[in-house]
Amino acid sequence: TPDEALSLVVALRTVRELAPASAAAGIDSALAKLEQATGTVAATTKVAVASGSAELRDLLAQAISDAVLVQLEYTDAGQELSTPMVAPVRLIVRDGFGYLQAWSLDREDWRTYRLDRISTAQPTTQPAPELPEPPEFGPGWLEQRPEAAEVTLRLRPEAAWVAEYYPIRQLRPGDGWLEVDLLVADPSWLRSLLLRLGRSVLAVRPEQAGEAAAEAAGEALEAYRAG
Repeated sequence: TPDEALSLVVALRTVRELAPASAAAGIDSALAKLEQATGTVAATTKVAVASGSAELRDLLAQAISDAVLVQLEYTDAGQELSTPMVAPVRLIVRDGFGYLQAWSLDREDWRTYRLDRISTAQPTTQPAPELPEPPEFGPGWLEQRPEAAEVTLRLRPEAAWVAEYYPIRQLRPGDGWLEVDLLVADPSWLRSLLLRLGRSVLAVRPEQAGEAAAEAAGEALEAYRAG
């Protein structure tokens, strides 16, 4: 069906963000066929993943393939810089963010690093140690749905323009607020919308849908205080 095809287009474009260069031709060919079958809706659908640079992703993918250690420069959510030596094992997308799953030699444990927080990655010639199976990185809130997920926003009156600019499934006015239900296929789009709305957002359901925006806002505040 068109809805199923559109879901595949969104998924493939997300994969395209993290795929190594060697896989790009196959993904692009599949995308072209799906877009031809689904028409203009798929062609105008955009996906944005906070996944660092293409060079960084290719470098990490090669290090995973070569099974070598990599020295990272990494800034955590509290703006603390560290330089962990890791054995990278997997690139993952969750709720609009790209992640590296790796074994930390410093911590002697599995760690997950957000790709857009890795400033540099330097491969070494040291082989990665024999490692146990990495823990399962649970699905994000959107990936638990086979189709676009419904999100409810409770907004202040000054944000009523959302119902005019975006396709809304339902609108419920209240006393000094309004609720809108909308379908979300790309978490990055929702994150950008919530950051734009700021304090005009009173609540988000499900709560996990708003966590990425809250984290991004917190990081921006930390950076402002530090700078």
